[in-house]
Amino acid sequence: ELGKDVFIGCVSLDTFTAKRGNPKGYTVENGILYNKNVTTLIQYPPSNISSVYTLPSSLSEIEDNALNDCKYINEFELNSSGRYFSIEDGILYDYHMTKLIKYPLGKGGSDFTVPDTVTEIASGAFKHSDISGIINLPSSLSKIGKFAFEDCPNISSFNTNNNNYFTTEDSVLYSKDK
Repeated sequence: ELGKDVFIGCVSLDTFTAKRGNPKGYTVENGILYNKNVTTLIQYPPSNISSVYTLPSSLSEIEDNALNDCKYINEFELNSSGRYFSIEDGILYDYHMTKLIKYPLGKGGSDFTVPDTVTEIASGAFKHSDISGIINLPSSLSKIGKFAFEDCPNISSFNTNNNNYFTTEDSVLYSKDK
């Protein structure tokens, strides 16, 4: 059994392998670690040099931190029409686009507008991203997960667009009551 977040900090990890078949309870496909039935992404190797991560059609869950430090991914794709995830402009969302799950670290870009359908930004969604400029948050946004914008030094400010839950002051993002 693998413990929670067992691979955090393993930024040089570029592939998983399994000797003599797959380990009990786990599957390795294209060097990526999943649960046995490939319904849960356990860990994408942070130093895998592929610029596109295509989510398997069977995937329904992504472990917390499974996509952290994946600096080479600049877009996400779906293997087929997904039942659990959506992709827009290479960015990973839940199926109904109410939760922004991960902004690809290698994507870069500037002045990003979070879609109006998003009510939640997941923990670590932009963590270590090279995104720059202004992040426009929709009025629909009611939750921002821990470390969502950790180590994003090129974000100059946030625009809260009359949001009922968040506000800004001197380019710093706060809860509405600060």
